[in-house]
Amino acid sequence: MASGAGTTDAAAWQSRRGRSTTSVEPIPAPKRGSTQEHTVARMHASGRRLVLPVLALVVLAAAAGYLPGKLPEAWQNQALPFAIGALALLLGVVPFLAWLSRIYTITTRRVVVRSGLLIRTKQELLFTRGFDVTMRRGPLQRLAGSGDVAIDSGADEPLVLKDVPGAPLVQAALADLMEVSTHAVGTPRQQQINATRRPFDP
Repeated sequence: MASGAGTTDAAAWQSRRGRSTTSVEPIPAPKRGSTQEHTVARMHASGRRLVLPVLALVVLAAAAGYLPGKLPEAWQNQALPFAIGALALLLGVVPFLAWLSRIYTITTRRVVVRSGLLIRTKQELLFTRGFDVTMRRGPLQRLAGSGDVAIDSGADEPLVLKDVPGAPLVQAALADLMEVSTHAVGTPRQQQINATRRPFDP
């Protein structure tokens, strides 16, 4: 009885101090060969592609504040807002929407590329197919840390992740994910072969 009371008092004392006696189990990491698919990265092209559209919008905004009423003809002053609006849409808004609509998603099983404004297209490549990963970088891309990562499976046209940020890291991650996925698929097949092999087979 004394032992039970002591245990009760200890639990009450810990409760008064705000300590929880419940143990929290950590979430296990996905195991090699797991059928669950997890998103590794989701990205757009490098943000440097938005420099020119932003500059165009700044110039057009300055022109919209300075030019009205200063053009020689009345019709020119009347048409000026429409011309500035059309240029802003063409040079600023459309490039931004095009950049925003192209999304690269890398999961533990595949690479998915979604693009298009009005007509959406989707390309995907499974890691189990095996492929070569190459990276191309121009001078500006090296300064920005971006690059073009081409994934060539040998059967179709290469899937190109254009001007992705952190291109060397993306290339290394794709190579690692392909190696893990290929090993995960090859292991059960090898076990089946070993199970049907006779003792005197080489």
